[in-house]
Amino acid sequence: MSRQKVDTSVKQEDVIQAVIIADSFTARFAPITHFKPRVLLPLVNRPLLEYTLEFLSNAGIDETFIFSCSHWQQIKQFVSESQFSSDNSSMSVKVFAAESFQSMGDALRELDAKAVIKSDFILINGDSVGNLPLKEIRAQHKNNRLKDKGCVMTTVFRRAKPHHRIRSMEDEFVTLVDSDTQKILHFERVLNNRRLQIPLCKFQDNPSVDIHHDLQDTHISICSINVPPLFTDNFDYETRDHFIDAPVLISACYLDQLLGNSIYAHVVDTGYCARVNNITSYDRISKDILQRFTHPTVPEMQIMCSYQRHNIYKKNGVHLEVDTKIKENVAIGTDTSFGSKSYITNSTVGSNCRIGKNVRIEDSYIWDNVVIEDNCVLNQCIIADNVHLKPNVTISGGSLISYNVVLGPNVSLKKFVHIIYDPNEQNDNFDTSVVGKEGKGVVYVEDRDDDSEEEEDVIQEIWGESEDENDEDDDKLTTSTTFSDNSSDEDRIDNDMIDDTRVFYDEVVDSLQRGIKERVVCDNLILEINSSKHAYNVPMKDLNFLVIKAILDLPNSAVNPSAYFAQLKPSLDHLLPLIRNYIKSKESQNDCIEAIEDYCLKDCQRITPIMFVKLINYLYDNEVLREDVILEWHTNAKPLPELDLEEQESLRSHKAIQGFIQWLTEAEEESSSDDEE
Repeated sequence: MSRQKVDTSVKQEDVIQAVIIADSFTARFAPITHFKPRVLLPLVNRPLLEYTLEFLSNAGIDETFIFSCSHWQQIKQFVSESQFSSDNSSMSVKVFAAESFQSMGDALRELDAKAVIKSDFILINGDSVGNLPLKEIRAQHKNNRLKDKGCVMTTVFRRAKPHHRIRSMEDEFVTLVDSDTQKILHFERVLNNRRLQIPLCKFQDNPSVDIHHDLQDTHISICSINVPPLFTDNFDYETRDHFIDAPVLISACYLDQLLGNSIYAHVVDTGYCARVNNITSYDRISKDILQRFTHPTVPEMQIMCSYQRHNIYKKNGVHLEVDTKIKENVAIGTDTSFGSKSYITNSTVGSNCRIGKNVRIEDSYIWDNVVIEDNCVLNQCIIADNVHLKPNVTISGGSLISYNVVLGPNVSLKKFVHIIYDPNEQNDNFDTSVVGKEGKGVVYVEDRDDDSEEEEDVIQEIWGESEDENDEDDDKLTTSTTFSDNSSDEDRIDNDMIDDTRVFYDEVVDSLQRGIKERVVCDNLILEINSSKHAYNVPMKDLNFLVIKAILDLPNSAVNPSAYFAQLKPSLDHLLPLIRNYIKSKESQNDCIEAIEDYCLKDCQRITPIMFVKLINYLYDNEVLREDVILEWHTNAKPLPELDLEEQESLRSHKAIQGFIQWLTEAEEESSSDDEE
């Protein structure tokens, strides 16, 4: 039985405790994690564990215990040198280390033996990034315990529809929840066999059941003080999943009643929380941080970091040539330099890096002390510390270059290649056809023994695969999750609007195409669009912008650019009442012009500046757009997402637009003169 003893004479409810499991017990980041633990890998130029500790500290946690196995000495050193070891820290942190830990279950059994838990505690992984209100969720768990003495855990889910960008294929699951109490009745991962085994009695014994496949597992649980002893008493519990669905693992329906334990779900609709549990999620979460979805945890919160337009973050000492091009969503560390005509977008670069001339970096993550010489191309790759890329090296999607590797010159890596180099090993027999004649490193071959048999059943994501390459897996996953079609929460909308906005836009295009074809009256089309707006929680500003862009999408994509407006005009004539319904105020008129501008700059083959003038003039003639709004748009270029301001200024300076603006200015002056008379 458990060795933990609870001192009931002292009330410790005021001390809020958390337990971090620092190991993942998988090899998803090999070979990089052969030298450094995953939780210390840099994520947008900060150690991953720092995000987790900051998440807990911001949520008001008082005391945190970290359980680590792999490279535990590095974790102890990191904590001892961090802000959380200072006297001013509001949260104390202690590291427990044991090389014998093989699973989360082992860590929780050790937690039981240490007897340091005094009340309900938060269980979280050390690769978590988030901003959820954990104190409030803990209070809900206490409320669950008051109603149900058998409640031992409340696990946290975030609402996110299937195929949401933050959901991982490796983390798909279906859960059954009591509609009234939110008690979890069944929890099951969707594995490679795509088959679910749900006992019939789960439905027979519960009159109202919600079946969820619209949730993301945050891997955060609020645990009662009884959880560590339960792991001690059950040595076959290795993961949290084993604990959650123990009744199914051992007995179909009655073990939970026998033990008297119950677990509840807490579903959040707002906030952010995700785990960096594979390289694909590393990429997604990095971009979420760069695009500020994780606020208040954003890059400029670091010391000596500036934030610029288009989500560009630069620390002190960054040197850029005049013709260095930084497009968007980029973080650059201290004392890093870029050579002439280099280009970077959707990427991070660490400190003390030297980037040469004419280097192109896209969707890549470069860590500290890296040298990239001239004419290199990096696309969807991770470059670890102290790597040296000689001139003319090309690294393709999904590749991972470990510490101290040297590549080149004049080599191109295939996709999904992992290169490793250990200076301590006496091995100079490198394959120069792979690493180049001056290269140092070997292709890493994954050791299948690194992952458990259970991990082999998981649907694994491969970073760098195109959407087309993933279509087959997506289709299979969809067929395995048809339970979610009957979920009573199907119409509740995820707070993160990116995926829903895309679906909304497609529905608007479909409605307009059908409206034109069948000559549907605009009042009915407006009802359809408004219904979709409410269903997907689309803000009014986005609604105006998207409706105009959807109208611009109506002409056949194969139409000759010169015939674009001629094909669009009948649709504009038919939809004019609909346009007037949405484009009324000055703000909505601005939205309208910006939508046309955005469409023009992103599809300049179809909407040339001349076509742009024709569209604006049509809307002006039909009293949708006012003179003053058009003139103000021309004078004050407002930055649009994914566009460069100089591109927008270039459009405004085109002679066709300049001529129209001059004519409009003169018309306004004549109108003012007439008014004065």
